[in-house]
Amino acid sequence: MLILNGTSVGEVESSNHLDVGSQLLLLDLIRSPGLTALAALHDLGQAAAYADQVVVLRDGRGAGHGPPLEVLTSTFIEEVFGVRAHVGPHPITGRPHISVASPDPWSRS
Repeated sequence: MLILNGTSVGEVESSNHLDVGSQLLLLDLIRSPGLTALAALHDLGQAAAYADQVVVLRDGRGAGHGPPLEVLTSTFIEEVFGVRAHVGPHPITGRPHISVASPDPWSRS
């Protein structure tokens, strides 16, 4: 993660090695007013809940970009990642929430 604060620039290690509570704490901190962060997140749910804008890569190339709820639709996630997805509000926070599941094994030909 690259974090910008006025004229200061800082770098934070990836959050994927942290426990879930620490991951959320870090994401809450970088959402602080006055900070700009560039983060590489592999968790679509975290990207949807915390990012103002997302860029999705497929095979190293841009597959979509824009506000999370405009980009991270169920259809888009299935097309890009090959998984079924439900996108809706989180029942506790109200932030965008993404649940994913393996493709239906019975529908493969």
